[in-house]
Amino acid sequence: MANCYAIVDRQLRKNLAAEFDMTLVRFDILATLDRHPDGLSMSDLSAELFVTAGNISGIVRDLKEQKLVTTSTAQTDRRSSIVSLTDSGRACAAKLNAAHQAWVEDLLGGMSQSQSMQLMELLGAVRKQLAARGLS
Repeated sequence: MANCYAIVDRQLRKNLAAEFDMTLVRFDILATLDRHPDGLSMSDLSAELFVTAGNISGIVRDLKEQKLVTTSTAQTDRRSSIVSLTDSGRACAAKLNAAHQAWVEDLLGGMSQSQSMQLMELLGAVRKQLAARGLS
């Protein structure tokens, strides 16, 4: 499992860097925010990515400088920031998501659709079990 992950991860990282001058972490942030049109708090974003907020705060700051995301104060907790995609960020995420999907389909294209779905379900179950044990 680790070997397969490493191969796919390495190729996706290369593709993102070569075609978009983008890191995988930046892509993950943009893709996650794209799935949450109302934005996410830093803590929710870090939970979605299974990393600490400190790990992504600098990247979010950089993405803000690039005008791909905005931050605003949460209405329910003024100490918390909500991160959202800008229009430019949404357009960038759409391009990245399409390319990412094409790369994954190319890498795993020999698998049937049912095999792919089964793999995603099984990996999701493993991820949930590990998260339930406090591992991320």
